[in-house]
Amino acid sequence: MVNAARSQQIYDHRLRNLVYSTGRIEIALDRGVPRSNARGWLRSSPREVFSIDELEHSVEELREQVFALRERNSKLRALLRLFVILLRISGFSLSNTRLPASTEKQTILRAVDVWVANCYQRPVAVIALPS
Repeated sequence: MVNAARSQQIYDHRLRNLVYSTGRIEIALDRGVPRSNARGWLRSSPREVFSIDELEHSVEELREQVFALRERNSKLRALLRLFVILLRISGFSLSNTRLPASTEKQTILRAVDVWVANCYQRPVAVIALPS
């Protein structure tokens, strides 16, 4: 017997909350939600939802944030370039240099781990939901 896999439907929490608060399942039915799902939303209280604050901002506010972050990024990159140049000019090198004792070594390794984790984070997938 072949078991056909069904895909789980996921609905916007705002739609669930609207149906629960108004008690009108027609709102969900008009948007293609099965009647049994809409009835279930009336029986159980809304779930706690965690969301990204950026979804609540207007496009203009998001553009301003992007501009400010780009400015900050360019300043930090310029500062990093300055430090690298200063290190090169001063002749600083870690070659043939032993790392410090174990506690300091662990501090350095933890800092490297944090840096790697921050540099190679996966971007958060944001799905545009209807308002």
